[in-house]
Amino acid sequence: MLAPFEKRTGKLPVKLPTVVDVRFYYMCVELPDNKLKTMSIKLDKGFNYTWTVETKDGKATCQVLNGIKVIETITVPAEDAKAYGFAATVR
Repeated sequence: MLAPFEKRTGKLPVKLPTVVDVRFYYMCVELPDNKLKTMSIKLDKGFNYTWTVETKDGKATCQVLNGIKVIETITVPAEDAKAYGFAATVR
């Protein structure tokens, strides 16, 4: 599911960790022409990560943080950011 790109923040609790070749987590930003920019995020069990989405100085940024430590970031030109979201896959 993708949500409109506007300033927001939230929690991302993790009950099952990232496991190579088994379980993956992603953050996504929808771009023009139905393109999706994705980034794999390594998340550990038992953490309550936070995420932020904002547009500033002509850049749209989606971040996942553990406390004040940035885990991953996607930054695109603000005019290209249509929506954002999070995903998981399991094999």
